[in-house]
Amino acid sequence: MSEFKYGTNRIKTRKYTTLTFLPRALYIQFLRLANIYFLIIAILTSFDEISPLGPVSSILPLVFVLTTAIIREGIEDFARFKNDKITNNRKVSKYDPSVES
Repeated sequence: MSEFKYGTNRIKTRKYTTLTFLPRALYIQFLRLANIYFLIIAILTSFDEISPLGPVSSILPLVFVLTTAIIREGIEDFARFKNDKITNNRKVSKYDPSVES
């Protein structure tokens, strides 16, 4: 029996868990300067004193872009999860130096 405790060889390449998906995906989207810019524009157009346009005209495109990007992130992360599962369940050969071939 070995006295050392070894870690697993499991591979995990996905970015998100079920609980962290939406907050982390939104955070990553707002790291992009363009999304911050359009958020500021959407906030400013919600004030009638500043903008002649309604807030829907700038909030809707931002919501569309964010929703599309987050759905794409979710699909890509799910594909990474499936690939991780296949890789982690693959049969492997263990090297044992005490056994001669």
